[in-house]
Amino acid sequence: MFFNWFNNPYCNSRPTPTPCGRPSIEYIRGPMGLVGATGPMGPMGPQGAQGPQGIQGPTGPAGATGATGPIGPQGPQGIQGPTGPAGATGATGATGPQGPQGEAGTSALVDALYASGGTQSVATGAIIPITSTATTPTTTMTVANNAVTLPVGTYIVTYGATGTADTATATMSLQLYANGAAIATEILNDEASPTESANVSKTIVYNATAETTLSIHNASTATINFTGANITVQRLA
Repeated sequence: MFFNWFNNPYCNSRPTPTPCGRPSIEYIRGPMGLVGATGPMGPMGPQGAQGPQGIQGPTGPAGATGATGPIGPQGPQGIQGPTGPAGATGATGATGPQGPQGEAGTSALVDALYASGGTQSVATGAIIPITSTATTPTTTMTVANNAVTLPVGTYIVTYGATGTADTATATMSLQLYANGAAIATEILNDEASPTESANVSKTIVYNATAETTLSIHNASTATINFTGANITVQRLA
């Protein structure tokens, strides 16, 4: 091997054995020596600049479901929804058992009387004659002295008459009496003449708190020719 001992760059290109005009020395390389022990670690150098961010890695597998949390407080009630359509009518249920028989009712009252008078001339203020004309079989009422006798009870009473004046035009007045005294509110009036008949009638509910007689009287200021004066009485209770 050739060694350039004089460090002349031009001598390096010269061929051996006489580089750069000087005699050369030939050396034979001996075997490589053992590797020396590793020296101590040098001090840590300064931190380098942060490198660019790496690409995002793939999404990892989903974790296990956590435990159920406690139930939260109840929220406010919502507004009521619209009413749904009516459902179909269900089947008719079975008939229930028959109830017990009720108490016996009271028998209906069948108690009525009709009294009337024929054609007759009646002076002013006089009672109009009547007699019993028809009654129910079990009536509790009677006719005597031109008056109908009523036991204690409640009745429907109809009274009336048709008549003409005796000599001149006059007001025909018919009044109902109880126990021989005029009932002030029960008087009927109509104009009559010798040729023109007057016709009056009225129906009332009468409560007899004691045995009572009912009669009809000529309350006109003149004599009246009555035809068919009448009283009809039907007991209610």
